[in-house]
Amino acid sequence: MRLLSCYKTLQADNLTAGGIGQGGGGYWERDVGQLLQEALAEALDHAEVNFDPRPHGKDSFDRHPYTPPHFEYDIAYCQLFEIPTRRPADFVYSIVSDYIGMEDVLEDFLAQVKPDLMISFQYPLKPPVEIEGLPQLGCLPNLVEQCERHGCTVAYLPWFNTRNIHVYEPKKPIAGMCTGKMSGTYPFRDAAWRYLQTLGRDDVVLSGNPTGSTFSLSDEDYRLSLATTKYYFSGGIYDIQIPPKYYEVCNYGACLVSPPMPMMEMSGFIPNETYLPIESVDQIPDILESDAWRKIAPAGQRMVHERHGIRQRAKDIAQIYRTI
Repeated sequence: MRLLSCYKTLQADNLTAGGIGQGGGGYWERDVGQLLQEALAEALDHAEVNFDPRPHGKDSFDRHPYTPPHFEYDIAYCQLFEIPTRRPADFVYSIVSDYIGMEDVLEDFLAQVKPDLMISFQYPLKPPVEIEGLPQLGCLPNLVEQCERHGCTVAYLPWFNTRNIHVYEPKKPIAGMCTGKMSGTYPFRDAAWRYLQTLGRDDVVLSGNPTGSTFSLSDEDYRLSLATTKYYFSGGIYDIQIPPKYYEVCNYGACLVSPPMPMMEMSGFIPNETYLPIESVDQIPDILESDAWRKIAPAGQRMVHERHGIRQRAKDIAQIYRTI
C-alpha cells in the first residue's frame, strides 16, 4: 500500500512561536502533514508513505492549485484550502474543521477532488444554525451537509498531541493563564483575557494578541508555564469549536477552564472531572482561589494521553478507511 501526503510548508519567519494553540501553521505542516501520515502508514501495516511538500508562503489559508505526483497511490491526504488539479489517489481525505467562511473553497475542493472522507478536528457534526451572542455571523453553514451532498463521509476525530508529556508537575506557582489569539473569533477567551488583566496579579500569565500574529511567550516559556499553571482560562472558536489548545493544555497538566461546548463530552472533556466549566468571567476570582485543579488537572492529562495521542488518531483514521 502507498500513501501520499500533499502538505504545505511555510516560510521560517511565518511559523509563529507559542505552541499549538498560538501558532498553527507549524502544526499543520509537521504534525498533520508529516508525522500523522507516518503514523497512519504504520497503522496500515507499515505502508509506504511519500511526501509532496510545497513552499507555501505566509499561512495555511493561502490558496494555490497544484498538480500531485503522477504515481499510483492508495490513499492521499490533501491539506485544507488547496485544490489539486486532479484526484491524487483511489481514496482521498482532508480536514473540514476550518472552512467556516470559506464554503466556496470547500465546494470547489469537493467538486474537483471528490474526497471520500473529511475529518473534523473541531467542527460539530450537528452545527447550530446560529450562535447566541454573535448575531453578526448570521446563519452558520452546515459543512457536514455540504460534504454529504458530494457523497463524502464526515467523521469527527478530535485534535491530537504529537508527544505525551508523562511527567505531572504537582507544584504550580502560576495561578492562572490565558494566551492565544483573541478578538471576536474567541468570544469567551477574549473576555477572560481582558478580565484577568484587570486583576493585576503577578501569578497570572497573559500572552494574547487580537490579531494572533505575535505573542510575548516563546515556545519554551509557553510550555513551561503550562506545566506549572493551576488554571488555564480559554474559550472555543466562536464558542462552538474546540481548539487544539485544549488538548495541549491538558497534556501539560494544567486544569482547563472553559464554557461547555458541543462535542466536549464526546471528546472526553467531562465537567468537573477532566475540565472545569465556567459560565461568566465573574467566576474567575473564586476559581483562582479554589483547589479544584488538584483533582481535575491530573485527570485531564490522563484523558488526553489515553484518547488523543498521535498513534491513537492514526488508528482511528485507519479504522475509518478500512470501514469505508
